[in-house]
Amino acid sequence: MNWDDAYANAPHIKHAETYPHAWSQAAKAFRVSCKLGERAQLDISYGTNERHKVDIFWPHGQPLGLVLFVHGGFWRAFDKNSWSHLAEALVSAGWAVAIPSYRLAPSVSLETIGDDVAAALNHVASLVQGPIVLAGHSAGGQLVTMMMTSARKLPKIISQRIVRVMSISGLHDLTPLMKTAMNQDFGLDQKTAQLLSPALQKPALQVPPNLLGRR
Repeated sequence: MNWDDAYANAPHIKHAETYPHAWSQAAKAFRVSCKLGERAQLDISYGTNERHKVDIFWPHGQPLGLVLFVHGGFWRAFDKNSWSHLAEALVSAGWAVAIPSYRLAPSVSLETIGDDVAAALNHVASLVQGPIVLAGHSAGGQLVTMMMTSARKLPKIISQRIVRVMSISGLHDLTPLMKTAMNQDFGLDQKTAQLLSPALQKPALQVPPNLLGRR
């Protein structure tokens, strides 16, 4: 089996090279609209690295709670500025939405990237009251799902507020990645791949199937 091809999305999508620019432009337009309406806090620091930044988009009135959205990119690409527009529907539904950047491989390990996301969550949870929903796509799906496992200890005050975790096309078993060229950036071995695979860890949170509420 060609594992590199199995994980390669772009070669199988027509005009895939045009998508990142389109995402970035849509995200920028949404940030501008929120900034004009004084409903955006941008580049909030949650750590000491230049990528330790998070944006929060606010609804009109008191938020129903907090949605933390973690972007994908195989832990090696993108930042928060490509995904702002994904907050639009949730903000309209009354939720505050936080979108963080995090450090990327190979400059740091996948476990350290998880530390970044946990730090971002801890920080924004102190700024927004109410229930917390975690969502992420691709690598972001792995990162948020790990927050439910015994391998990732969240403060009790945070974990008690989490009502839903949504992994969108997430990577939950990382062991096949050891067979890809990408593993030159990840440095996974059997031990670390298993440790970072949500599907191979015990759940620490029993998250009920609550749906996002609407005003």
